[in-house]
Amino acid sequence: MSHKHNPWKNGKVVIGHSFNTSSRKIWADTNQEHTPIYSTDIEGNFIPLTPSINLFFKLLIELCISYNDNREKEPKCGSHTDLWDLHRENIVSPYFANRIKDVVTPSELFIITAIFTQE
Repeated sequence: MSHKHNPWKNGKVVIGHSFNTSSRKIWADTNQEHTPIYSTDIEGNFIPLTPSINLFFKLLIELCISYNDNREKEPKCGSHTDLWDLHRENIVSPYFANRIKDVVTPSELFIITAIFTQE
């Protein structure tokens, strides 16, 4: 569910930013208990990503494990970026989704997988 940007005054910390056309930002709200994490798009709409920074970092660890466990399937160094994109989309993303499926709800799984692996 997308909402209009909530302009936090204090406690708004950008912890990530995409470099593609989506201009997606990852925000931590340090004013709220457990420091929830949000994703914000270029239009200022925000989506709750994780209810705590703890879960956010657990998911990042799972993403790193997903890349590491599939290292032997990576394209060779110097390969065209399209091959790396395919590796991420077809191998790492589904592997990551499978690893976190018991940690997040089915509705969260789609957005988390998309933001963590497709952005």
